[in-house]
Amino acid sequence: MSLRSSLFTRHLDQRVRSGGASAIELQTVRSSSGAKALPPISDMKKISRPSVTVTPVGQRAPSPPLPPLPTSRKGVQGLSALPNYQQWVQRKANRHLPIKRVKAVLDKARKCILRIQDIPPSKDGRHIALDPSRKKELIDGRTDKPFIGNSIRSSRYTAWNFLPRQLFAQFSKLANFYFLCVSILQMIPGLSTTGTYTTIVPLLFFVSVSMAKEGHDDLRRYRLDKAENNRQAEVMHAYRPVEGQEDLGDGRPDGPIHWAPVKWHSLQVGDVVKLKRDEAAPADLLLLRSTGANNIAYVETMALDGETNLKNKQPPSALVAEYSSTESIAAAGGAHFVVEDPNLDLYNFEGKVTTPAGKTAPLTNNEIIYRGSVLRNTPEAIGIVIYSGDECKIRMNANKNPRIKAPSLQAIVNKVVILIVFFVVFLALFNTIA
Repeated sequence: MSLRSSLFTRHLDQRVRSGGASAIELQTVRSSSGAKALPPISDMKKISRPSVTVTPVGQRAPSPPLPPLPTSRKGVQGLSALPNYQQWVQRKANRHLPIKRVKAVLDKARKCILRIQDIPPSKDGRHIALDPSRKKELIDGRTDKPFIGNSIRSSRYTAWNFLPRQLFAQFSKLANFYFLCVSILQMIPGLSTTGTYTTIVPLLFFVSVSMAKEGHDDLRRYRLDKAENNRQAEVMHAYRPVEGQEDLGDGRPDGPIHWAPVKWHSLQVGDVVKLKRDEAAPADLLLLRSTGANNIAYVETMALDGETNLKNKQPPSALVAEYSSTESIAAAGGAHFVVEDPNLDLYNFEGKVTTPAGKTAPLTNNEIIYRGSVLRNTPEAIGIVIYSGDECKIRMNANKNPRIKAPSLQAIVNKVVILIVFFVVFLALFNTIA
């Protein structure tokens, strides 16, 4: 009960106890033609008071608990508890299943044609041990196969796919396709009103010129790739004692250290490469030693990011004392490197190195020389290959499947061709019906 109702009830109780009238009955109003005169105004006020009867209200009985919600099928909860929900979901999934299969087949075919391989990420990065005497190839933990080679390929076509791909590319242009359809119709004697080869010969001539231009450009790319793959780099070869021979015991290799000239396409992950002044890096290298002042190597990265200013690179601080000479690099028990998987980022790098003494140090972008960088103002620098071939940063940032260039004039030509097609169809229908 509210406060106002409580006060009103208490006021009435007090009037009843004091002997006042507890209720006043209303009298019926008689018509004016009746007989008796109306009572005074004061009596009318008393008469006009309505009677109020107060009845104590007992406590309301507690409402019964709500009935429990109907339970769904056993083991089904959430949205799946709706009637026929599972059947509706299954029907919808089956309806789109053929489309998904067709898309999967087309995507697989596209990756096969464009040589795209989906490689899962590694568990904890790429592990590379420093060992110049290694004879076997390192195994990629993602594929359980040797790391890819260092050869690159920027050409679009090969000898067997040049003709079909170029024919598809040329006749995918709207103008060429329109004139191809016209030339086919002209070659049918019953339909042609002009010469048989009036359209097909000029069309084949211009298409052949376009294909020859594309072939010449791709041949130049192939020759440039071949020249780059056949460039030479110096790789460290250290010799270990074979079985039956005694080791010198001082950690040095049992034999001379040989810097062998190796072509770029033969480089492998884990090879130790020496760069000289004004030489380009053949792969992505982790710097081990530099003969520059304060162990700094200056590199030019114009081929990567277009910047002409030199960037300074330094070997990891934990390796400066360990690898102060070429002999210490070739010694047994080298460092162990863990680097991130190949990616596109040119400005960030994560990894770590464990020295022969057991110390661990982080690796950043300041210790990496990417492929395409040129050593400047530094006599020599020694590094270990961590990424090769198409896994190098410069190759991953390149457009591996470029589209054929289409000039802006081609869009105008397409609109003109569409207008001509509609005009020809309209003229044919008009002459046929009329």
